[in-house]
Amino acid sequence: MFIVFSKQDGSIKNIATGGNFKSIKDLFPHDHRDYEIIYDSINLEDDPTVINNPDIFKIENKMVVLKDNELSKYRS
Repeated sequence: MFIVFSKQDGSIKNIATGGNFKSIKDLFPHDHRDYEIIYDSINLEDDPTVINNPDIFKIENKMVVLKDNELSKYRS
């Protein structure tokens, strides 16, 4: 999976699968210069949980992690 994420806070902007994407330019060919100012990208092995729930994850140190307090209502 190819993940585009915010350089500022790590929030996931877009996820693409299929292995055809190597850079932001591949996903946004016309606007890649603008996107590259704000966003970074990473290629990782497909993870259905992340693909189906990108809003509860973010990127830290080139790794997918849960956002803080995202599942707090399920903790005892």
